[in-house]
Amino acid sequence: MSPSDVPPPGKKMPPPDQPSTAEPPLAKSGAEMPMDGAPKGVPLPPIAGGVKGEMPPAGAVKGGAPIGGPPMGAKKGPGGGFPGLPFPPEPMSMKKLIRWAVLLVKSAPLPFLAAVGLAAVFNALTPYSQQVLVNLTSALEGKGAGDPQWLAVLYAVLAVVVILLSMGNRVVTTWANEKMLVALRGLLHDRMLLLGPMFHTRVSGPQLVQIINNFSAGAQFTLSEILAYPLTRGAGLITAAIFLADNLAAFENIPAAMRWVLLGLIVIIPLIGWKLSGVVSRAFELVRAEEAAFADELGNSTAQPLEVQLMRAHAQRSRTIAARLKSVMKAKLQATMRREVVQQFQGSMSTILTTVLLIYAAFSFDENTPVGALLGLLLMVPLVVGPIQELVSFFTGLQVNWPMIRPVGEIIDAEPEIKDAKTARDHAMTEATAELENVVFGYPPAKSPIILNGVSHRFRPHAITAIVGGSGSGKSSVMRLLVRLYDPQQGAVKIAGKPVSDYTLESLRRQVVTLSQFPLMLSGTLRQNFELVKADVTDGEIEAVLRRVGVWDALANIRPEGPMEIVVTQAAGTGTLSGGQRRLVALARALILAPRLLLLDEPSTGVDVESTSRLVSVLRELAREVTVVMVEHDVDFVTAVADEVVCIEGGKFVTTGAPRALIAAGDNLFARFVTARRRATSTDHLEIERVPLPAVAAGKKKG
Repeated sequence: MSPSDVPPPGKKMPPPDQPSTAEPPLAKSGAEMPMDGAPKGVPLPPIAGGVKGEMPPAGAVKGGAPIGGPPMGAKKGPGGGFPGLPFPPEPMSMKKLIRWAVLLVKSAPLPFLAAVGLAAVFNALTPYSQQVLVNLTSALEGKGAGDPQWLAVLYAVLAVVVILLSMGNRVVTTWANEKMLVALRGLLHDRMLLLGPMFHTRVSGPQLVQIINNFSAGAQFTLSEILAYPLTRGAGLITAAIFLADNLAAFENIPAAMRWVLLGLIVIIPLIGWKLSGVVSRAFELVRAEEAAFADELGNSTAQPLEVQLMRAHAQRSRTIAARLKSVMKAKLQATMRREVVQQFQGSMSTILTTVLLIYAAFSFDENTPVGALLGLLLMVPLVVGPIQELVSFFTGLQVNWPMIRPVGEIIDAEPEIKDAKTARDHAMTEATAELENVVFGYPPAKSPIILNGVSHRFRPHAITAIVGGSGSGKSSVMRLLVRLYDPQQGAVKIAGKPVSDYTLESLRRQVVTLSQFPLMLSGTLRQNFELVKADVTDGEIEAVLRRVGVWDALANIRPEGPMEIVVTQAAGTGTLSGGQRRLVALARALILAPRLLLLDEPSTGVDVESTSRLVSVLRELAREVTVVMVEHDVDFVTAVADEVVCIEGGKFVTTGAPRALIAAGDNLFARFVTARRRATSTDHLEIERVPLPAVAAGKKKG
C-alpha cells in the first residue's frame, strides 16, 4: 500500500530545569532529544499496486532527525535501539509486528480489504494479460488454440482494465492509508495521555512528538504491508508461476524432471540473492560500528581541547583519529564493493534465469513448439522472480525499520500505571477533607529510597495548609499521592474519609484539582484554554472566575473588544500575559471545576509583588469553601497566606502549627527557613570596613 506524506512536525518544547532525581516535578516536559543526521527516505519494496515507492518522506523535526531510519552516522543498537529514544535494544519480534498490524487494520477494515483486493486483482491480471499476448502469438502462427481476433480484443480490454485498476488501487490505497494513519495517531495520542509519570519521566515531550507525528507514518505503512504484501504480491506470483509452467509444458522435448529443476532455479536463485544481501547488511553494520567508534573518539578530543594542549597529547590524539578514519574508510570500501556485486547479481537475476530457460528451450525447440511459448518464458520469468525478490527483500528489510516501528508499538502496548480499581465508583466528596494514614512511599519501579516513611496527617478542612521542607524531602510526593498519580506501598490515602482507590480517577481528579508549578497553557485563545478542562464552559462562567481571581479588568485592558479571544502562548514569558496574569488565569481555570480540594505546587513562582498580594487575597477568600494544600518555598508567602504549616524532614511530618506560632517557637524547620531567608535579605550581618580618609589640608598653598 502506498506511503503517505508526513506533515511538518510540531514545534519543539523548551527544556525545563532538571528535577531532583528523588522527586520529579508534578508536571514537566522532557529535555530536548539530541538529534543528528540529514533527512533521508528509506527505500522499500513496491507498493501493493506494483509501483515502486519509498517510505514516507523524512519530514524531520527541527534538528534534522530522519524519519525512515536511524540518523546518518548514529549507532543503532543491535536489537533495535534508536538513538535518543529511551527504549533499550530488543530483537525484532515478528509476533509483535503481526499483532500491531492486525490492530492497525481493524481501524479501517473495509478500505484495507478494498485496497488489497484491487491490488491482488491488478497483480493477477498483469501476467494474465501477458499470457493472452502469448496465446495470440501462437494463434497467429497457427499452433495455438483460439481466435486471433478475439484474443486481440481481449488483450486490448485487459490493457484498459489494468490501467483502470491501477488508478483505482492508488485512490483506494491512499484512502486506506490515511484512515489507518489517522486512527494510529489518534490511538497514540490518547494512549499517551493515559500513561503515568514513570512513562513520561522516561519519554520526553519532543520524543513523543517525533514518535506520534513522524514515526507513525512509516510504522503505519510497514505494518499494513506486513499483511497486504503476501496477498497482493502472492496473487501475481502464483498466476505468473502457473503460466510459466504452462509455457514450459509446450516444450515437449524437455523432460518433466528438468522442468521442475528449471522452476526450482527460479526460487533458489532469489534466495541466494537474499543470503548475499545479508553479507552486505553485516558489512554496513561494521561501517556503522566504525563510524560510531570514530564519533566516540572524536568526542574524546572535543570534550576538552585545551586540556589536550596542556597535556601535550596533540600528537597522540592525531594518530588515534587518523587510525579511526582509516578504519572507517576501509570498512566503507569493503561494504561498497560487496554491495555493488550483490546489486549487480540481484539486478541481473531475471536476465540470468530468462537466458538459462531460453537457451535450454532453444535446444529443445522443434517444429511443433509454438514461438509463443518462447515469448511466454521471456515475459513470465520476471513476473515470477520479481515478487519473490520483493517479498524476500520486504521481510528481511523489516529489521531495518524495527527501530522506527518499535517506539510506536511500545506506546500501543503500554498500560497505565494507575487504573481504576474494580470497586471504584463515581463518588461525590461529602466533605473537603484529606488524610494520610501511616503512608510509606518510594518511587517505582525500585520503590527506594523511601521518600515518605510512616506519615500520618489530617489536613484541616476549609483551610490553607503549606507543606514545607528541603529539596527532595517528599513535599510534592504528598501531592501526587493525594491526586493518585502513585499509590503508596503501605498505608492509606483518604479523601472525604474514603481511600482514593474507591474513587474513579475521573471523579477524583474532577474534585481534587491540581495547579502545577508550570501550568499547561495551550497555544490558542483564552476561551480554548478554559475549554481544555470543561468542554461546554460558557463565556459567563469564564468571566465569573476571572473576576473572582481579580484578573478580568487587566485582561479587558489588553483586549477591550473581548478578552476571550486573547491569544495565549504555550511558553511562559512570551505573549501578552505577564507571569502573574498567567498564574491567576490558571487558578481561575482550576476553579471552573468547583473543586473541593485544591492542590497548589509553588503558586508564587514567577508572580510579581502586586500579583502575589492579589493571590494571597484570592486564596484566603477561596479557603472558606475549599480545602487548599500547597507546596511553597517562599516562607514570606507561606506566612502571609497559610493557616497551617506542616514541616517534612527525614520522610516524616516533624512539626505542625500556625506559621507565626512556629516562627515564635523558634526551634523548628520552618523557623530555621524564615531565619535563613531574613539573613539572606538583610545587611545586618555584614561587616563594614572602615577606611580612614586623608587629612584635609588647613589651607591652600599660595601660588
